[in-house]
Amino acid sequence: MVELKNFIDFTHSGRLGIFSQKGVYVYEGNGKENIERSRNFKDSIMGTVVAWSVPLDALPSIGSKSDEEKDN
Repeated sequence: MVELKNFIDFTHSGRLGIFSQKGVYVYEGNGKENIERSRNFKDSIMGTVVAWSVPLDALPSIGSKSDEEKDN
């Protein structure tokens, strides 16, 4: 999860949400800054759910050739 938070710090995009028992923690980038917030709930979800999303254009190309490889 540290890697996801670091990714959001670097790109200022994406969202990480951790829902656990009676609370939620959300960390997200809005393009200019990163926002961190948490909230408590009355009822428990009886477990933990981790959800994240990152825009595809923020990801490095996977499996693509580098400029040096393209020239050869």
